[in-house]
This record gives sequence, C-alpha cells and structure tokens, in this order.
Amino acid sequence: MFGFGKNSNGNVAILTAMLMPVVLMFSGGAVDFFSWNNQRVKLKELADTLATRGAREFLLANATEFQIKAVINNVIDSGYAAAYGFADLSTAISVDSIEGEVSVHLTTPPTDALFLNKFDPFKKPLKITSTAIAHGGMNVCVVALHPDADGAVSTDHFAVLDASPCSIFSNSVSTKGVSAKMQSQINAGLTCSGGGVEGSVSNFAPFPTMDCPAYPDPLAERQPPSVGACTEIDFEVGSPDDNATEITYYLSPGVYCGGLMIRKHARVFFDPGVYVIKDGPLEVGKFSTLDGENVGFYLLGDAATFRFEKEATITMTAPRDGPLAGIMFFEDRNAPLDRVHKIESDDARKFLGTFYLSRGVLEVNTQKPVADDSAYTAIVARRLSLIGRPSLVLNADYAGTEIPVPEGVGPVGNTISLRE
Repeated sequence: MFGFGKNSNGNVAILTAMLMPVVLMFSGGAVDFFSWNNQRVKLKELADTLATRGAREFLLANATEFQIKAVINNVIDSGYAAAYGFADLSTAISVDSIEGEVSVHLTTPPTDALFLNKFDPFKKPLKITSTAIAHGGMNVCVVALHPDADGAVSTDHFAVLDASPCSIFSNSVSTKGVSAKMQSQINAGLTCSGGGVEGSVSNFAPFPTMDCPAYPDPLAERQPPSVGACTEIDFEVGSPDDNATEITYYLSPGVYCGGLMIRKHARVFFDPGVYVIKDGPLEVGKFSTLDGENVGFYLLGDAATFRFEKEATITMTAPRDGPLAGIMFFEDRNAPLDRVHKIESDDARKFLGTFYLSRGVLEVNTQKPVADDSAYTAIVARRLSLIGRPSLVLNADYAGTEIPVPEGVGPVGNTISLRE
C-alpha cells in the first residue's frame, strides 16, 4: 500500500512570503539609518569646515562681517558643498566680531529612504550648527587652570582687573567660573570662560564668552631650574621694630632653605639670577623694599609661598635668559593645591614678566594699582583672585622690553577652535 509523503515546501514558501516584508523592513530600516547618520556626519563636517574657514578671517587685519560671510558663501558656491553630496542646502551665517566667533547653520532635506522617512526625526530636514572661535592674533595675559572652581578668575568689592590689550582664559567649567561681584570690574580684549559667568553686564567690558574649550597650560613643557645644596638657611634681613633705621642689603642667587624673610626697614637689592625659595616663604614686610632686576624665584616645597605686605615696595623684572627667562615666579608642580600667594603692597607697580603658579592662587588685595608700570605682565595660575580696591593692570607692550615672553602667553599664534 502506498502512502502519500508530506511535502513541506509549500509551508516554507508561505512562511517566507509572510516574513519577507518584515525582513525587508528591518534590513531596509538599517540601510536607512546608516544613510541618515552618514548624511548627518557629513553635514557636521561641512559646517565645521565652513565655520573654521570663516573664523580664520579674524586673523587678518580689519576683517568685517560682510567679508567673512562672503568668504563662506564663496566656498559653498564653488562646489564645496556639492562635493559632500549636498545639492539642496540652506545656509545661515552669524558673525560676532567682538568675540571672534563664526557660526554656520546648515539645513538639508533627509535622504530618500525605504521606510524610515515615515517616522520622526527621519522625515524632518537635518539641521546642524557649528561655531568656530579665532584665538590667534591676540595676546594672552591670564590663564586660570582650575578645572571646576567657582571664581577661577574673580574680582570682588571695588577691584579692577584691567587686561584691555589682551585675553583672559578660565578653564573652569563651573557656572560661576568667571566671577565679578559688587562694583568690581573685569576688562579684557576677550574673556573666555570654560563654564559660565557670575556678574552683570556692567561688571564686564565686554561680557565674557562662555563654554569655551580649555586652554592648555602654556608652560607645561617648561622645565624648572636645577636645585643644589642650601646656600642660606632660615635667612632673615631687616628689623622687627617699626622705628628701626633702614639698612641696605645685596643678595646673590642661591638656594634659600627655610625661606627668605625681609622684615621691616630693609632695602634689598637682588643680583640677577635664579633664587630657589625652599621649604619656607618669601616675605617682604612693611617699610621694606624688594628690588630685583632680571630675577626669578623658584618656589620649592610645601611652605614656599610669597607675601608682599601692605607698606612694602616691590619692583621686579624677570630674567632675560636662563631657565627662568621671562618668568618671575615658578611654583613647583608638586606643591599643595590651592595655596595662596599674596600681593598686599600698595607700591608694587612693576612686575615685568610672568607669574607661573600652576598649583596655587594669586591673591591681590591692595588699595593702589599693581603692575601698571610694566611693559607686560602675564599670569598662569590655578586661580586668580582680586579683592578690596586693587587695579591689576596687565599691559602687553612686548616690543617695549628685552624681557622675553614665554611661549604660549603673550602674543600667540593663529589658532582656531571649534566649540563643542
């Protein structure tokens, strides 16, 4: 007796026919997503390129908004956008001449899709914005390195930070990374905060740019001076007596272990060279004078800070050559974080060179101008704080002195960064 064998081919065919739309939908959806994402990536690359090209115009003298927009539109019209695969492209360009920013806004229809153009966001036009900032062609006089502190650059009460010919960078991403309280003022060619700003429009001229990329430590590759054996231990000059007679001293470069204390009524001339202040402070008391031409201090050890008291007189220029060329103060990179170096002197009008305090806080609390008689002054510190009534004046007359400007501060090269 012959039976009839079962044939499953028909069932397979039916199942295949039923699943085919699902398979096509998923595979087509994957292709659609890849195509959509690829289009978005290319649009971002194009926007970045156009914004960067426009921002470069700021590195030229007298660049205008009209000129920058014309350059970008010319790049698009030359077929550059078509080379990215965009035949239908809408462009809007915004230029902030004060902040050196160029923003390019691009819109294009989505690519043809098998399935996903029925769903948001795939059926909507793609929109991308890119902002480029011109950092070149400017002078950098303050870099605050703290990554997240409130008031990495701060002024309070009636303090004035006058950096009109140069730029201030704060790396702090805090919403109060740059702070100007009460009647204080921050004036700069550009103030750039890695986070936000505390203060009103009246506290700034101009108002800071926010969400800036971090400015790397410009002196990170600079090597400290070598340190030999102690040449002086617990060295002191001057008198503890307010009514003492002034005495003049002449000091030589060396390693001052335990610090260097200039008490009252001492007039101290420092011979040119490097002074290592080790395991103790550098202090200048009232009625005393620190006069150092072509002098650099290397602050080594946990206790190596400096303080210039209210009625002291301070006059300093950095070395012209050697390991501390252009640097007045170099703080050891292993120093405790956030220790404070204080300028309280009302007669400290000449600081010609650079403060490099990568671990510490430079605190200025005076009643009179500071550094205003200097061709240039630059500050690289973890934080910069002005309180009271000081006017810290940061000049940028680099051609007016033989003191070199350390690379990375002062006039910097042509650089463009993209805001994330």
